[in-house]
Amino acid sequence: MKKIVPHIILIPLLLSIPIVSSPDFDGTLSVFRVSPFQREFTRFVLVIIFFYLNLNLFSF
Repeated sequence: MKKIVPHIILIPLLLSIPIVSSPDFDGTLSVFRVSPFQREFTRFVLVIIFFYLNLNLFSF
């Protein structure tokens, strides 16, 4: 359980990076309506999923 807690904290922090650094961010969640942001955010989520899949598959 101790090993999963940092990851539970890290994933939202990593997902907040593209939100906060977006030029369309105005303090609300309206940034999710912008098509280029949706595309980049999806890519970011896929990279995190790929990272965690590799971490779990190759961490023998």
